[in-house]
Amino acid sequence: MQIKGKIFTIAGIVLIFGYFISDLDEVSLKSALKNVATIKNPKIRLKVWFVLWRAFEDSKVTALQFSDAVLRNLSDEKDEEIIRSVSEFIVGKNTLNVIQENSWPS
Repeated sequence: MQIKGKIFTIAGIVLIFGYFISDLDEVSLKSALKNVATIKNPKIRLKVWFVLWRAFEDSKVTALQFSDAVLRNLSDEKDEEIIRSVSEFIVGKNTLNVIQENSWPS
């Protein structure tokens, strides 16, 4: 079988991107939860956040584990796309659209 896509190894995490999303094993998932902020490439870092969110949706990561990863790894994030995307995971895209469309009281 030939896999079409790219294989990345980051901080001991093996990720395959292309035509499908691969689940992480338990060791890789724990590493991603702790080290996602150390990934230098913002596109790959965003993909790892997506994989973490999918793990939460699939009940492979608890709400406490995911929120801890957000607090630990997102606090120093400089990439606005990553901040927006992770926020959309948490509160939902429609909620963020309402917040952006309505101005907050001064």
